[in-house]
Amino acid sequence: MSPPRILGALLPLFIASSCCVAPARSDDWLAVGWRSPTQAFTTFQTAIRADSAELEYRTFSNGFRERNQISKIAWREAREELRKRYPWLRKGIADAAFVSPPEVVGARAHATIASHGTEIAIEFVREDFAELWEGDTLVADDLVVFDRATFVQKGADGRRWFQGSVALPSGDESGSEITEQRLGREWKIDSFEAIESSSQDARSRAEAKLHQENLD
Repeated sequence: MSPPRILGALLPLFIASSCCVAPARSDDWLAVGWRSPTQAFTTFQTAIRADSAELEYRTFSNGFRERNQISKIAWREAREELRKRYPWLRKGIADAAFVSPPEVVGARAHATIASHGTEIAIEFVREDFAELWEGDTLVADDLVVFDRATFVQKGADGRRWFQGSVALPSGDESGSEITEQRLGREWKIDSFEAIESSSQDARSRAEAKLHQENLD
């Protein structure tokens, strides 16, 4: 399988002096989530450090997956090829840092990350979701419009209650086995785009590396 376009902008750019990647720490795992663009990207870095294909995939937006034609299985296979062909790629992503905080505009956000002399424009999108669980089994997983699935109800005591509704799976009439309802908004990575490298030397070495690989 050829590497998907998902990281095409990054492949010739992230050059690191070492391919060693520090493993994810316990604090990194505790910080996993998608409540903000920053958290979404640091979660992606944790997935890279932990070598978790599932967590990497979950960090991509639905639009990102569709445009790049990747499924869980396709991503798991493609990432292995990417690792073999570009062993320094993990290091570049793991070491990346925000040049400035992400700028949020409505349901989208953009930011610039930098790693080893290279800058990458990264776009995020906020996605609404609804889940129902029966024990450890996910029985409903839908994309919803958060504003339509939630409402505020005023109680008799004057307090206001924030509530949300999730459709039961087909065939479930009572919902008596439901143990958990999750309704929320998550930020996901929607695109990467290379910015002109701040280090001409890094670009030259990248081009030389790719040229050599083509010869091989």
